[in-house]
Amino acid sequence: MSYNNTQKIEVIINGTRMIIEDEDKIKSIKNIVLSDTAPEKLSTLITSQKAADILGMSRPTLIKLSDNGKLNYIRNGNRRMFKEQDVLNYKMDRENIGKKLNELSDLSNDLNLDV
Repeated sequence: MSYNNTQKIEVIINGTRMIIEDEDKIKSIKNIVLSDTAPEKLSTLITSQKAADILGMSRPTLIKLSDNGKLNYIRNGNRRMFKEQDVLNYKMDRENIGKKLNELSDLSNDLNLDV
């Protein structure tokens, strides 16, 4: 009985999914990831449920966001893991957009514009 020890990794960048099997490419990707996780850049990985809770949305909605490339994730087996900092940044961006929309709404009310 022989076992195939070929290593595979799944990489998703901006919504594009790739399966990498070439050992040299895998090593290169690992080096890039590890260099990007220097202590000052280190981010905790969290589950999709925790990420959804932080963002105040359902897990299926979070999965759709990640499938559409709005939020990057790392696949760990059949689980999606998210960098906590990415989730917090996304939340902050959404909150900033909400504030700007409220400001526009207030301005249109002040100017008696029908929107």
